[in-house]
Amino acid sequence: LNHISPIGEEEWEEFVGPLKTRSMKEGDILLREGNVCDFVAFINKGAVRVYEIIEGFEINRTFFLEGFFATEYKSFLLQEPSQEYLEVLTASDLVIIPHDHLLRFYDKYKSFERLGRRLSEMLYLKMREKLERYQVKTPEERYKEMMITNPSFLEIVPHYHVASYLGITPQSLDRIRKRLKMMVH
Repeated sequence: LNHISPIGEEEWEEFVGPLKTRSMKEGDILLREGNVCDFVAFINKGAVRVYEIIEGFEINRTFFLEGFFATEYKSFLLQEPSQEYLEVLTASDLVIIPHDHLLRFYDKYKSFERLGRRLSEMLYLKMREKLERYQVKTPEERYKEMMITNPSFLEIVPHYHVASYLGITPQSLDRIRKRLKMMVH
């Protein structure tokens, strides 16, 4: 995090001192729809998906992988009930940062406030890029881009979740994968 915004060693030790690591297994629910997201989880190991249930179907919104923060950002910011779920995709070790703890450090240290702002900016840019890709690229083009830019993502996340994330059925993703495989051979 220091490359995003430098934090002094004393400030950092004060911040992480009371935080706890939480080990979770595949399929555990970190946040349920209707609950307020009062935390940010740093993923030391594992992966988390964010999804919403619409008309009985799970629609994947995003994924957080090792080395990133996972939260349901709208609920976290507004402290209102979430419309989404956070589910652990693989056995994970998470550091849970409570909402009130984080806000105290935003108030107490400019370096933490700067870090929070820069992480928010990065999240905004990621979501903006995703929106732009959805507006101009086909699911096949988005899948090819994933293969190039983040192949480890495709190794971790089950294909039916990738399909949902792309906005297509698993069968459509299978056809795309077969077509791409044929083009390589």
